[in-house]
Amino acid sequence: MAKNSVHGVLVTMFLGVEMFLVINLILALRAHRGNKSRAEKQVVFVYTLWVILWSSNLTLFFAKGGLNEWSRVDSAIAVALCLGIFGLWVFAHIKKLSSSDGIMRGCLSLLFKVTPQIGQAIKIAIVGGAPGIGIIMIVVGHMTILTRMAQLFVAARRGWSRELRGLVLSEMGNEVSWLAVTILWTVL
Repeated sequence: MAKNSVHGVLVTMFLGVEMFLVINLILALRAHRGNKSRAEKQVVFVYTLWVILWSSNLTLFFAKGGLNEWSRVDSAIAVALCLGIFGLWVFAHIKKLSSSDGIMRGCLSLLFKVTPQIGQAIKIAIVGGAPGIGIIMIVVGHMTILTRMAQLFVAARRGWSRELRGLVLSEMGNEVSWLAVTILWTVL
């Protein structure tokens, strides 16, 4: 049943991943524009590919009735995301940082990824598991995060632009929150 089910998976998780990838693609493009090295070009390629792949995944999710899975946890995550975005905007305003600043965009990307992943962990704890999330998804999640992080560190050998710092910040937070999901998924 788990192979054909989206039960237990959060709608906001799928939408958050899409936003995370799009924002990170923008950061990668800006990093490449500032330093046209082969490593930055590879980072752009990786995030372009991920946006395409995840958009296909999102389409399949909705085709399998994913929108019908909207839950109270999704609503709470949507509210938390709005509050987080507002808080980030206030912080940027106080620090006189532009919304286009690489680190601020990395923080925004992080919000879109971490908030749903924490919500997914909470939903797993409440429901007692998530049949729509298989072990392959858990393992591949870690592998892809760590692969993207390694590519970012390779790209940063020529210097740490604010865009690369924002990308690393978002990916590190992504890994930490995915570990929380993994631990709860494994235990429950």
